[in-house]
Amino acid sequence: MRRGVCERRPAGAGFSLPELVVVIAVASIVSAVALPRLSRAPYDTLGYAQRLAAGLQFARKAAVAQRRNVCVVVASNDVTLSRATGFGAACSAPLPDPSTGQAFALATPGGVALSASLASFSFDALGRASGTSTITVSGDAIRTIIVEAETGLIH
Repeated sequence: MRRGVCERRPAGAGFSLPELVVVIAVASIVSAVALPRLSRAPYDTLGYAQRLAAGLQFARKAAVAQRRNVCVVVASNDVTLSRATGFGAACSAPLPDPSTGQAFALATPGGVALSASLASFSFDALGRASGTSTITVSGDAIRTIIVEAETGLIH
């Protein structure tokens, strides 16, 4: 008895070899593209660098708005901001985070390292930084944030 092209296979026949090869090829292509994107390291590094730059901008603007020094302390695992209690006074009071109301502290996520050319610097009432600082955020790539001394520009 001759089987036609359109006839069905018996129920227990399974898949043919070309069908299995195509499915395995498609699955391997999808996994080769999707698995590298599941890593959080690129997003953690970029996100932390952007949050840090925004936090430094906040410190600069707070110094101008409050007309007093705002100090930035860069440690290996976090960045903290504090402000002077009066004009010309030392930075002794924590600068509150506008989103939480708590003391501003930006902790580094896992897999991200932080280093700075100046461990601490400050912004004065005119928004100028006390010194040029280069802050390096390392993870999957190296992101550099520069704070200019004369202008306080952060880029």
